Amino acid sequence: AELTRSAGALVVGRAIQLDPSYARAHAYKALSYTVGILIIEAEDLAEWRRQALLGAEESLALNPMDSVSHWAMGEATFMIKQYDRSLSHFARAISLNPNDADMLAISAFVHSACGDPDTGLRQLEMALERNPSSPAWYNWTRAGSFYLAGRYEDAVAALEFFGRPNAGVLRWRTAILVKLGRIEEARAAMQALLALKPDLTVRKALAFFDYLPCY
Repeated sequence: AELTRSAGALVVGRAIQLDPSYARAHAYKALSYTVGILIIEAEDLAEWRRQALLGAEESLALNPMDSVSHWAMGEATFMIKQYDRSLSHFARAISLNPNDADMLAISAFVHSACGDPDTGLRQLEMALERNPSSPAWYNWTRAGSFYLAGRYEDAVAALEFFGRPNAGVLRWRTAILVKLGRIEEARAAMQALLALKPDLTVRKALAFFDYLPCY
């Protein structure tokens, strides 16, 4: 996932160089920062959140009718705890393109995090209906949504379908297993996380969760 994010960031950077007025390139640049936060790649959490917001603002200034630009703003504002603003942009994004399964999958997680798991799980179902051959990362949004709904067994089961876990997935797996009281498994997940991110401390790991209103 980290290689994919890094490669994607290079591509959108080149696209912006070729055409600075291309709104969607700025939107994907913003999303590359939020993905980096989710997979614990961000070296400077505050700066990556700032860059995500700047990219989303630029994309919307260039094209306020682009669904991906609203999606990017929804993620960027969610990361800085502007939850009502985030939900508003996701609603606008979905109204502009209701068949975008990836957007629905992310919106599902945001709704669950903001205390509306019913809408979140319904949007997850809609995403899977639109994209039955869904990518592995849908299982991360499913796991996060189940976790936030208190469905911890379903959450840990969803992560089993992710494939090779990245740092963000291992962080979620650790938190879910703690909730289930499966402490030895949680320790093993944490050790696997530290193998990927040896400089990660408990304080830093918790900081990557602090955007969640109900964590």
